[in-house]
Amino acid sequence: MADTALFAPPIPPIPPGELSLLRFLRAIRTNALTMWPAAAYEQPVRSRRLFGRTTMLLNDPTAIHRVLVDNPGNYRRSPASVRILRPITGNGLLLSEGEDWKLQRRTIAPALAPRVMPMLARHIAVVADETVALLTAQSDRPVNLLAVMEGAALQIAGQSMFSLEMGSYGQELRTHITEYGMRWARPHLLDLLLPPTIPTLRDLFRRRFQTRWMRLIERIMQARLQAPPAEDARDLFDLLLTARDPETGRGFSHDQLRDQTATMMLAGHATTAVTLFWSLVLLCGAPAEQQL
Repeated sequence: MADTALFAPPIPPIPPGELSLLRFLRAIRTNALTMWPAAAYEQPVRSRRLFGRTTMLLNDPTAIHRVLVDNPGNYRRSPASVRILRPITGNGLLLSEGEDWKLQRRTIAPALAPRVMPMLARHIAVVADETVALLTAQSDRPVNLLAVMEGAALQIAGQSMFSLEMGSYGQELRTHITEYGMRWARPHLLDLLLPPTIPTLRDLFRRRFQTRWMRLIERIMQARLQAPPAEDARDLFDLLLTARDPETGRGFSHDQLRDQTATMMLAGHATTAVTLFWSLVLLCGAPAEQQL
């Protein structure tokens, strides 16, 4: 018999239909999950006209493959996403387009191949053991579980990317990411209306943040470059250093390497931490599942 006492996490209300412009603008600044109507969770492809542009939400794998692989030149990221993401990811794979995207994708693909997973798994296992030990040592008092998971996610990112302990950089990385998320990642009306080539006042503050953020990434890269070379790849940074485009033989320039590093450090960090947090919360309410 199912345990009806299991804790069900709260979810934001799902609008039954399309939001008005005012409610849409409010949603993207407060909780972006509330901008999607119920149909967005059911339809394979959904489009909407907004500010004279057609935006698309794709849930169908075939449609996603067409946009990202078969015909990427026919689609563009929204001006708001470029404005918001570029200061923290640079010109890495996430925001590149056209031939530049194809070049970066070809070059970076071997570093993300399945054969690399055992190497990454070793780094993840080390951090997992350290996190379990930390939680065990604090089992007699309240713990900020989300903060612990955020720290673990950053540690995994640092270990996997650089084989470096994040003790010297973890708090600074978290401070930067939190600052950007709370202050500069929230879209405003001008972010939606203006093309990325026309800066707003918020863009100027974002560029100031970008200077500080990229300096931090450069410092971590320099610390990693001072480590003695190894015969075999130890981490993603080794793989990116030696990556070459199979068609041209070109590798990443220093700036490209920095931007790819920033992108990978950021991508998945927050979502990984939140997923781990809720997984543990749900397990706490299901003692039988803890024994599996």
